[in-house]
Amino acid sequence: MNFVVSKMYARKRYSKIGQSILAIGVACTFGFSTPAWAEMILDLEQAIALVLKQNRSVRQSSDRLGLDANSIVAVQSDFKTQISPDAIIGVQNGKDASSYGFKVVRRFYNGTELVTRIANEKFGSDDGRSNRVSVEWRQPLLANAGRLVNEEPLVRAQQSSLSNRRSYELTRVSVVLQVISLYYEMIRLQQQTRADKKTIDRLTALFKASKAKESLGWTTRVDTLRVELQLSEARSRQNSNQDLLRSAARQFSEILAMPLNTTFKLKPPPTFELEITDEKLAIKTALKNRLDFAQVLQDFEDANRGVKIAKKRLKPALQLVTRYTRADDFVFFDNSLGSNNRWSLQLTSNTDFHRRREKAEFRNASIEEDAASQAIEIARQSIIREVRDRLTSYRLNRRNLTLAESSYDRAESRLKLARRLFDIGRETQFTVSDAEEAFLQTENQLLLNQARVSVSGYQALEAMGLLIETPKELRPDVYPRI
Repeated sequence: MNFVVSKMYARKRYSKIGQSILAIGVACTFGFSTPAWAEMILDLEQAIALVLKQNRSVRQSSDRLGLDANSIVAVQSDFKTQISPDAIIGVQNGKDASSYGFKVVRRFYNGTELVTRIANEKFGSDDGRSNRVSVEWRQPLLANAGRLVNEEPLVRAQQSSLSNRRSYELTRVSVVLQVISLYYEMIRLQQQTRADKKTIDRLTALFKASKAKESLGWTTRVDTLRVELQLSEARSRQNSNQDLLRSAARQFSEILAMPLNTTFKLKPPPTFELEITDEKLAIKTALKNRLDFAQVLQDFEDANRGVKIAKKRLKPALQLVTRYTRADDFVFFDNSLGSNNRWSLQLTSNTDFHRRREKAEFRNASIEEDAASQAIEIARQSIIREVRDRLTSYRLNRRNLTLAESSYDRAESRLKLARRLFDIGRETQFTVSDAEEAFLQTENQLLLNQARVSVSGYQALEAMGLLIETPKELRPDVYPRI
């Protein structure tokens, strides 16, 4: 059965899961122990849907995304119209002075800032109050002019949001891969414990038959002890596998955010078939979908933008300030001799002649850009190697599974034949016990390879960035190739 995990959780099949969760939740809420009958029946699709819905790490990472949205809003507020009170109470030249009014400030993305003040003033106890209106226009020139410099805090907040969203998606990928590995491990251990029980039943029957033949003198004590030893080892192996199964179930419960004593009945999925096995296509797919590669490309874009900003700041930092003030009345732009209009035009600068700090920052930005460029190639080669390794592992496990299936069939036939010959007295229990031991090895290897094929297939999907579907704006495609 071929399917991609990203489509598994699209179907909302929570009815059976919901009933079990409700029962367990009620028990936990009222302090009761989880009932023995609270067994969750799950298939792989339901397990993936459940882990994406309620895994604690996923939910924590999701909650933190709200911090980025608030950070962006905070930075954007600097470019919104701001209205604030503008009041002063004090003493000037030995006289009381007071002023009250409000101030309106608007900053634009190119750096322009417009400040308007409206105030009612009084100077001295005998003087009447007067009205004053002032408008100030500030325009940065050269170093601090333009959207590139002034939008940088907003761009950084947006880039940080993208990085955190990728971290969230990678957390989801990680927990899905964990739940898949645990699911197949539990399936293997469940099958192994059932096989152990059958082995114990066969060896118990063989031991009884061997004891009977020993009492009749048809076999030796050594042969009986060999069967008894195998029976003891089988029981020990069963206990060990049961402990491993309980441990895996606790890990499975933890990753699903369920009580640790929850019991699961898992439906064995079909062996996973990887659709993309061509190496070149797999590498191309990975470089188009891997979010960690997209993050490296974003880091280079940030570093490149940093170089442009640092280079721009090598220029002198000038600011043009135009101010107009009108007092007493509100007749604007009156140029008569008695007018209270006041105009001013200033060009200010606080530029250091040596520009030592700016030059050092430019050199640092250039170094960071070079390092970010090298990181792209490092990440690309790492992804290529990882994809090749995962495909190699998948193909190897596929071949091993075919060999294990063939070996299992031969060992099973040999065991059946040895049992028949032993029953009719043509073979000793040594032959049967030897065939039993060979069958156990091939059976264990078959179960192990069945799990390895599927898990390695999903690991290959993860290496190609296809394990779960991710938003397009977070993928490498949105960045130009370096």
